Formats: sequence, C-alpha cells, structure tokens
Amino acid sequence: MSITIDKKLLREYLAFTDFCSSLPISLPNYYPASFTWTYDGEWIAINTIAALYPAVRTTVAYESGSLVTSYLEACANIKAPANAQSIYYFFFEPQKADYANYQGLDTRDGAAYNARSRAAGVETLTVLGGQDWTVERKFKLSHQKDQTDMYFYIDGAEVAHHAANISAQPFEICACEPNGVLRTIYLRYPKGIYVDKV
Repeated sequence: MSITIDKKLLREYLAFTDFCSSLPISLPNYYPASFTWTYDGEWIAINTIAALYPAVRTTVAYESGSLVTSYLEACANIKAPANAQSIYYFFFEPQKADYANYQGLDTRDGAAYNARSRAAGVETLTVLGGQDWTVERKFKLSHQKDQTDMYFYIDGAEVAHHAANISAQPFEICACEPNGVLRTIYLRYPKGIYVDKV
C-alpha cells in the first residue's frame, strides 16, 4: 500500500496551522527548588513553591515591521487557579522585569482585572469589569510601533485601547507570572505564545 502526499497541500497546511504561528518560548529553568513546570500534552503548568517571579517568555525581543504604523501583535491562551488575583497574565516588556515600560493584562492590584500601559513608570490603567480568568481565555496584545496605540483583547473582543503612556518596541513577550505568590498558572501548548493568522 502506498501513500501519495500532495506537497503543495502539505506546505499550505503547515503554513496555516496554529503550531506554525507559535513563537519560540523559554520555560523557567533557574532556581529549580523554587518552582517547577510540567506538561500534560495540553497545558504547560508553572507551579511556584517559593515567592519568585518566573514567567514563560520569548527571551527574544520582537519588533513590528519597518512602517511606523505597523503593529506587534501576540496571543496566549491562559487560565489561572481559583485565586486569580495578583498575576501578570500576558505582557510586553523591553526585557523581563522592566515594569516601568510594561504593556499588559494583569490582576496585579488584587481583585481588579486590568489592562495597563506604562512608559518610564507613568501609567494608563483600564479596570475591566465582568471578567473570569480562572477558565481558559485568549489574551491578545496589539502595539503600534509609533507608540500611539495599544490595544487589549480577550477572546477576540477589544476590552481596552490606550493612546498614552505606551513604551517603545522591541518587546520580550511574557506570560503566566505568579507575582511572588505560591500557585499554578496554565499556558495552552501548542499554541504557546503565538500570532493570529492574517
């Protein structure tokens, strides 16, 4: 029995699958006595056992195209434990731990769900009502290269638009930071951190 593979169709399929839109990610591997990560074939679970700040991240900083009107966009499907407070869910920073220039979705302040833009420590904040991030949510961030617009999406719906306090690209893309609290946060993989199909 032989199998015929249509190379053109195979290339098309691979080019448009979710896996091929995923960006390379780095799983935390420092201080192994302080947190662990596991993979069950569907979710990467980051479990903190000491008060540290690990995150799944690209470790490479990304920048959108050459046009000043171009956008850097990325997505991640994440869910939190029962305690969804004080978590950095999905965010852009010039490099990990540069909170002064953070753009992202978080519950950093406790019970409030936030879309937050920061440039040189100055902040624009939108508090989001009617949220539940203990179930799987698709987070998307869209940053205009000229720093005039920052858009925030949950499950495909725009939840905030900021036009001030937007820091500059390039950005490292990060997800699932537990903010020094002992807990487990989940990132769906594949997809990981990914870009939408055009």
